[in-house]
Amino acid sequence: NMLVLGIVILGFICYHLTHFWAKMQLPEMFGIGVFENNPYLLLNATFGKWWLLVMYIIWFAALFLHLTHGFWSMFQTVGWDGKTWFKRIKVIGVIVAGIICLMFTATAINAFLQANGIIGA
Repeated sequence: NMLVLGIVILGFICYHLTHFWAKMQLPEMFGIGVFENNPYLLLNATFGKWWLLVMYIIWFAALFLHLTHGFWSMFQTVGWDGKTWFKRIKVIGVIVAGIICLMFTATAINAFLQANGIIGA
């Protein structure tokens, strides 16, 4: 499971970096052009496609699983794995990962709705 999850996350990190970061930063860094500095338009153009929104939601679900495991695993590695605190740390990990992933998902859904004219900007 961890291998599949890692491959999914790595694939979307690569896609995300090439689609968002590289389109805005690389042309200016190498002097081959200047990107119109409007990430809002890029966000709406990207998430205006329903299939890409679905793929990102799947990625955020994978990221949630990765973060929940990583949070408690981090504490276990440094020795905080006692019976009393281990359950609490797992719950805190779920809350933290949930907030992070819900906010990213809300951003993607909002951009999709705005790009398709379902809600106003």
